[in-house]
Amino acid sequence: MADSNQTTPALSAADIAFLHDRKNWDDGGPNLHLTMYDGPYLDPDSARSLICAIPHLIGPFAEPEDIPDRPGRFQARMACPSFPWWGHVVVCDPQGRVPPFGAYSYLSTSRVTELVITVRPPQVERACGFNTADYEPGWVTPPVVDFYRVLVELIRDIHKLYPFRFGRIFVEGDWWYDRTVEGITVDREVADAAGWKALYPHDRVAVLPFS
Repeated sequence: MADSNQTTPALSAADIAFLHDRKNWDDGGPNLHLTMYDGPYLDPDSARSLICAIPHLIGPFAEPEDIPDRPGRFQARMACPSFPWWGHVVVCDPQGRVPPFGAYSYLSTSRVTELVITVRPPQVERACGFNTADYEPGWVTPPVVDFYRVLVELIRDIHKLYPFRFGRIFVEGDWWYDRTVEGITVDREVADAAGWKALYPHDRVAVLPFS
């Protein structure tokens, strides 16, 4: 598969300055995770090729400093046995609703095979204006809804190429799981504000279809 995505937009100088700053990729939490599993087996090369093929993603790259102003050559890392592949990616909103933000994409084999995209708090704050993990009253603002629209669209783009059964968008330590459910889980307040029709509303989450 080619290591270039011609549909991905260029990044501005402000985008590059933010994405090259390592403090915006810090290990502080809680983090926002997109997890995709119960799909066909993925090996590291397949995971990398899959990420490279997703529209409006730039990457993956081994280091933040490798992120170019335009889509370029992709480079990622091989890691430990539990995480045999990972790389930095930049998520771009094709509709320009939120600014480009960074995430870690990786393959997890510690329990089951999962494809994971993790967004650190500084990157969430860039998109939303604050850390949504705080769940303060009124936290579901229009920028938060736009941010989640980008995340849902990203999972749907991945599902077109990798037909997994269950995807979750959740803040670390606040996840929900039901093996009988198929679809994408998001916070129910976000789903209500976005006007998404849920397949299965469950307490704090809504399960959305893949298309």
